[in-house]
Amino acid sequence: MILRVTLVFFLSCFGIQAVFSQEITAVSADSLASSWRDNQLAAELKYTKKPLHITGSVDRVSSAGDRYYVALDAAGTFLGIQVFLNPDSLADAAELQKGQRVTMYCENFADNITFECHNGSVLK
Repeated sequence: MILRVTLVFFLSCFGIQAVFSQEITAVSADSLASSWRDNQLAAELKYTKKPLHITGSVDRVSSAGDRYYVALDAAGTFLGIQVFLNPDSLADAAELQKGQRVTMYCENFADNITFECHNGSVLK
């Protein structure tokens, strides 16, 4: 499913209004991983460099160096899908529990040894 989000920015110093529209693709963690296994090229064209709403079950909240992430279970993967968090969403992520169903916003999904996505936040 694709959601259309319209962002309106007011540039008050110039009195200019600009409207930017960006599509957000909603997908389950299982479907995302399955798409990658079945046809990596098609999955890359569909999901990389795009904002996503990924829904899945929390496997863990952890860190890699100084960056925190939420790992979502994804069938057929060893480490799941790691959603690296935007610093502004650390408090929301700290409340998550293993097994909890959650939808995460993230950008720039990639297969870099593990499935990862960046600038993530917990949607409420």
